[in-house]
Amino acid sequence: DGSGLSRDNALTPATLVAVLQAAVTSDDDSPLRDLLAGLPVAGFTGSLADRFDLVPPAARGVARAKTGTLSGVSALAGVTTDRDGRLLVFAIMADRVALADGLTARVALDRAVAALSTCRCGSPVASSP
Repeated sequence: DGSGLSRDNALTPATLVAVLQAAVTSDDDSPLRDLLAGLPVAGFTGSLADRFDLVPPAARGVARAKTGTLSGVSALAGVTTDRDGRLLVFAIMADRVALADGLTARVALDRAVAALSTCRCGSPVASSP
């Protein structure tokens, strides 16, 4: 497909998160910052233009991510903000997805990012008396 991807070139979610975290924490004038600005926006641009329409709308226009798709594999890695405005970095991968379940996997990834966008992940957990 010309992407340069191969089943022999596997990355872990932790590796993708580390790259994104490095971009997030880099100086404003760092070339790594361009990585974030270049990510497609959920429901609006690039490979995410036609996505996030089958899930709650929380991530539309908020999440920025890159897709990764091979036969039987679907992934999404990027950034979003939670309900409190805290920036979250994520990498979600589904492997060994039956070809007939490709759309189901894609929607599940979108749903997970939508859930991150609505969580209060940065808020302290309230304790019970």
